[in-house]
Amino acid sequence: MDENMTNVERKQEILSAEENTLSSVSNNNDNVEEEKRNKNKKIGIIAAIAAVVIILLAIIAGGGDNSEQEFYDIVSETQELLDDYADDIYRCWYDYVYEDEYSSVNAALAAAYAMNSSNIKTIESNNNEIKELYSKVKDGKLKDEIKAVMQAYNEYYSFVMEVSGSYNSFSAGKETNKKALANALKNLSFELE
Repeated sequence: MDENMTNVERKQEILSAEENTLSSVSNNNDNVEEEKRNKNKKIGIIAAIAAVVIILLAIIAGGGDNSEQEFYDIVSETQELLDDYADDIYRCWYDYVYEDEYSSVNAALAAAYAMNSSNIKTIESNNNEIKELYSKVKDGKLKDEIKAVMQAYNEYYSFVMEVSGSYNSFSAGKETNKKALANALKNLSFELE
Protein backbone atom coordinates (compact mmCIF):
# COMPACT_ATOMS: atom_id res chain seq x y z
CA MET A 1 0.00 0.00 0.00
CA ASP A 2 2.84 2.25 0.60
CA GLU A 3 3.71 1.72 -2.98
CA ASN A 4 0.14 2.66 -4.02
CA MET A 5 0.26 5.70 -1.88
CA THR A 6 3.44 6.62 -3.43
CA ASN A 7 1.86 6.28 -6.86
CA VAL A 8 -1.12 8.30 -5.74
CA GLU A 9 1.14 10.88 -4.25
CA ARG A 10 3.18 10.91 -7.44
CA LYS A 11 0.03 11.36 -9.50
CA GLN A 12 -1.05 14.20 -7.24
CA GLU A 13 2.37 15.77 -7.56
CA ILE A 14 2.21 15.38 -11.33
CA LEU A 15 -1.31 16.85 -11.43
CA SER A 16 -0.24 19.64 -9.16
CA ALA A 17 2.78 20.33 -11.37
CA GLU A 18 0.58 20.27 -14.48
CA GLU A 19 -1.86 22.67 -12.84
CA ASN A 20 1.02 24.95 -11.91
CA THR A 21 2.34 24.74 -15.46
CA LEU A 22 -1.12 25.45 -16.93
CA SER A 23 -1.58 28.31 -14.50
CA SER A 24 1.83 29.63 -15.42
CA VAL A 25 1.04 29.32 -19.17
CA SER A 26 -2.31 30.99 -18.61
CA ASN A 27 -0.64 33.80 -16.70
CA ASN A 28 1.92 34.10 -19.47
CA ASN A 29 -0.87 34.30 -22.08
CA ASP A 30 -2.61 36.97 -20.02
CA ASN A 31 0.66 38.88 -19.76
CA VAL A 32 1.25 38.59 -23.52
CA GLU A 33 -2.28 39.79 -24.28
CA GLU A 34 -1.88 42.67 -21.86
CA GLU A 35 1.43 43.61 -23.47
CA LYS A 36 -0.26 43.54 -26.90
CA ARG A 37 -3.05 45.80 -25.63
CA ASN A 38 -0.52 48.20 -24.12
CA LYS A 39 1.47 48.17 -27.35
CA ASN A 40 -1.70 48.87 -29.40
CA LYS A 41 -2.60 51.71 -27.04
CA LYS A 42 0.87 53.19 -27.44
CA ILE A 43 0.64 52.92 -31.24
CA GLY A 44 -2.80 54.59 -31.13
CA ILE A 45 -1.49 57.42 -28.98
CA ILE A 46 1.53 57.91 -31.25
CA ALA A 47 -0.73 57.93 -34.34
CA ALA A 48 -3.05 60.51 -32.74
CA ILE A 49 -0.10 62.73 -31.82
CA ALA A 50 1.29 62.41 -35.34
CA ALA A 51 -2.08 63.38 -36.82
CA VAL A 52 -2.30 66.45 -34.61
CA VAL A 53 1.24 67.47 -35.56
CA ILE A 54 0.46 67.07 -39.28
CA ILE A 55 -2.70 69.15 -38.96
CA LEU A 56 -0.85 71.87 -37.07
CA LEU A 57 1.91 71.93 -39.67
CA ALA A 58 -0.68 72.20 -42.45
CA ILE A 59 -2.34 75.12 -40.68
CA ILE A 60 0.99 76.84 -40.09
CA ALA A 61 1.97 76.31 -43.73
CA GLY A 62 -1.27 77.94 -44.86
CA GLY A 63 -3.15 74.76 -45.65
CA GLY A 64 -5.77 75.52 -43.01
CA ASP A 65 -6.96 78.70 -44.69
CA ASN A 66 -8.86 78.19 -47.88
CA SER A 67 -9.94 81.81 -48.41
CA GLU A 68 -8.10 81.97 -51.75
CA GLN A 69 -9.99 78.90 -52.98
CA GLU A 70 -13.27 80.35 -51.70
CA PHE A 71 -12.48 83.61 -53.51
CA TYR A 72 -11.79 81.71 -56.73
CA ASP A 73 -14.97 79.63 -56.39
CA ILE A 74 -17.31 82.54 -55.77
CA VAL A 75 -15.82 84.70 -58.53
CA SER A 76 -16.15 81.74 -60.94
CA GLU A 77 -19.77 81.22 -59.92
CA THR A 78 -20.52 84.92 -60.29
CA GLN A 79 -18.82 85.04 -63.68
CA GLU A 80 -21.17 82.34 -64.95
CA LEU A 81 -24.16 84.36 -63.75
CA LEU A 82 -22.77 87.54 -65.30
CA ASP A 83 -22.21 85.63 -68.56
CA ASP A 84 -25.85 84.54 -68.62
CA TYR A 85 -27.10 88.03 -67.87
CA ALA A 86 -24.76 89.63 -70.43
CA ASP A 87 -25.89 87.12 -73.08
CA ASP A 88 -29.54 87.95 -72.38
CA ILE A 89 -28.83 91.70 -72.57
CA TYR A 90 -27.10 91.10 -75.89
CA ARG A 91 -30.00 89.00 -77.26
CA CYS A 92 -32.70 91.44 -76.14
CA TRP A 93 -30.76 94.41 -77.48
CA TYR A 94 -30.21 92.57 -80.75
CA ASP A 95 -33.95 91.84 -80.94
CA TYR A 96 -34.66 95.52 -80.40
CA VAL A 97 -32.18 96.69 -83.07
CA TYR A 98 -32.74 94.03 -85.74
CA GLU A 99 -36.07 92.35 -84.99
CA ASP A 100 -38.13 95.33 -83.74
CA GLU A 101 -39.22 93.15 -80.84
CA TYR A 102 -39.05 95.86 -78.16
CA SER A 103 -40.26 99.45 -78.23
CA SER A 104 -36.99 100.87 -76.88
CA VAL A 105 -33.52 99.98 -75.64
CA ASN A 106 -34.79 100.42 -72.09
CA ALA A 107 -37.61 97.93 -72.75
CA ALA A 108 -35.07 95.42 -74.11
CA LEU A 109 -32.82 95.91 -71.08
CA ALA A 110 -35.82 95.59 -68.76
CA ALA A 111 -36.72 92.27 -70.43
CA ALA A 112 -33.16 90.98 -69.90
CA TYR A 113 -33.33 92.12 -66.29
CA ALA A 114 -36.64 90.31 -65.77
CA MET A 115 -35.20 87.10 -67.24
CA ASN A 116 -32.34 87.24 -64.74
CA SER A 117 -33.93 88.71 -61.61
CA SER A 118 -32.94 85.78 -59.36
CA ASN A 119 -29.44 85.66 -60.89
CA ILE A 120 -29.05 89.39 -60.30
CA LYS A 121 -29.88 88.97 -56.61
CA THR A 122 -27.23 86.25 -56.38
CA ILE A 123 -24.73 88.37 -58.30
CA GLU A 124 -25.23 91.30 -55.91
CA SER A 125 -25.00 89.05 -52.86
CA ASN A 126 -21.88 87.35 -54.22
CA ASN A 127 -20.38 90.75 -55.01
CA ASN A 128 -20.50 91.66 -51.32
CA GLU A 129 -18.92 88.34 -50.36
CA ILE A 130 -16.23 88.75 -53.04
CA LYS A 131 -15.29 92.14 -51.57
CA GLU A 132 -15.03 90.64 -48.07
CA LEU A 133 -12.92 87.71 -49.26
CA TYR A 134 -10.73 90.02 -51.33
CA SER A 135 -9.85 92.01 -48.22
CA LYS A 136 -8.65 88.75 -46.62
CA VAL A 137 -6.58 87.46 -49.55
CA LYS A 138 -5.30 90.58 -51.29
CA ASP A 139 -2.00 90.54 -49.41
CA GLY A 140 -1.49 86.77 -49.40
CA LYS A 141 0.97 84.62 -51.28
CA LEU A 142 -1.10 84.85 -54.49
CA LYS A 143 -1.66 88.61 -54.29
CA ASP A 144 -0.71 89.28 -57.92
CA GLU A 145 -3.09 86.67 -59.29
CA ILE A 146 -5.85 87.72 -56.86
CA LYS A 147 -5.43 91.37 -57.85
CA ALA A 148 -5.66 90.51 -61.56
CA VAL A 149 -8.87 88.53 -60.94
CA MET A 150 -10.37 91.35 -58.89
CA GLN A 151 -9.58 93.98 -61.52
CA ALA A 152 -11.05 91.87 -64.33
CA TYR A 153 -14.06 90.98 -62.17
CA ASN A 154 -14.76 94.64 -61.27
CA GLU A 155 -14.61 95.68 -64.92
CA TYR A 156 -16.91 92.87 -66.02
CA TYR A 157 -19.32 93.42 -63.12
CA SER A 158 -19.60 97.16 -63.86
CA PHE A 159 -19.92 96.52 -67.59
CA VAL A 160 -22.85 94.09 -67.16
CA MET A 161 -24.61 95.60 -64.15
CA GLU A 162 -24.33 99.23 -65.34
CA VAL A 163 -25.06 98.89 -69.04
CA SER A 164 -24.25 101.92 -71.17
CA GLY A 165 -23.17 102.77 -74.69
CA SER A 166 -24.44 101.33 -77.94
CA TYR A 167 -25.35 97.84 -79.03
CA ASN A 168 -22.04 97.57 -80.93
CA SER A 169 -19.93 98.76 -77.99
CA PHE A 170 -21.76 96.36 -75.66
CA SER A 171 -21.27 93.50 -78.09
CA ALA A 172 -17.53 94.12 -78.37
CA GLY A 173 -17.00 94.84 -74.68
CA LYS A 174 -18.93 91.77 -73.56
CA GLU A 175 -16.49 89.33 -75.10
CA THR A 176 -13.42 91.34 -74.10
CA ASN A 177 -14.45 91.54 -70.45
CA LYS A 178 -15.60 87.92 -70.35
CA LYS A 179 -12.27 86.70 -71.72
CA ALA A 180 -10.22 88.93 -69.41
CA LEU A 181 -11.93 87.52 -66.33
CA ALA A 182 -11.76 83.93 -67.62
CA ASN A 183 -8.00 84.27 -68.24
CA ALA A 184 -7.35 85.82 -64.82
CA LEU A 185 -9.32 83.02 -63.16
CA LYS A 186 -7.43 80.41 -65.15
CA ASN A 187 -4.09 81.86 -64.00
CA LEU A 188 -5.28 81.83 -60.40
CA SER A 189 -6.50 78.23 -60.69
CA PHE A 190 -3.04 77.13 -61.82
CA GLU A 191 -1.55 78.61 -58.67
CA LEU A 192 -4.19 77.06 -56.41
CA GLU A 193 -3.45 73.52 -57.58
